[in-house]
Amino acid sequence: MSDDALPDVHRQALARLRVMGMNFAEHLHGKIGEPEADVGDLAVKFARVSRAVRQTIFLEARLAESERRRQEAAEREAAAQACQPALRPPPWEQAGLSQDDWLRTARISARAEQAYDAIEKAIDSERSLKTQDRLTVELAERMDAGLDDERFLSEAPIGEVIAHICRELGFRPDWEEFDTDDVDLDAVDLARLRLGRYDPPPNLDAIPTFDVVESAFAAVPHPQPPPQPG
Repeated sequence: MSDDALPDVHRQALARLRVMGMNFAEHLHGKIGEPEADVGDLAVKFARVSRAVRQTIFLEARLAESERRRQEAAEREAAAQACQPALRPPPWEQAGLSQDDWLRTARISARAEQAYDAIEKAIDSERSLKTQDRLTVELAERMDAGLDDERFLSEAPIGEVIAHICRELGFRPDWEEFDTDDVDLDAVDLARLRLGRYDPPPNLDAIPTFDVVESAFAAVPHPQPPPQPG
């Protein structure tokens, strides 16, 4: 199978998974009214199926966006070749961008894919389905809003950027569960994540000084010793 045919195969597979998931969810919903139905068990299964359906829809949207961008790039390249068959313009001109903007976009895209993929795998290892759903939605919102673009442009190690995103999500993954192949990180970055080396330093201003502690201690009433007999 050629690479050009893969998007259609993936699209068809995702569509089939979505339909199967919806059918299964409707089947579970129909069993609620049965006399011997275990509502708790059905609720757990329904939550898992509904999450799978939402993830499938999210993947379909990402695939469609990727296909749209690929098609636009192919059309620009074809138009450029038709206008100047003997002189192929550089990629930033093909994209209709300045060289600086093209390099900026390429750096953001490469580092975002690396960071978000690692975080998505960490989210999938979370035991709570409710937490998985919340983190998946919030991470997708960050991706769409480009909230981390400036950090991806910085010279900070990708592990440091991942740690920052996780803190803002209120998520502390157990990086011990992964190796470098699982999350596409080099050994140094992964080791620093495991050891918490990218965590912010403690706020020393919040630590009370000796004078403050002494004043607080003095303000607390202390029992007096009983009088000694004369």
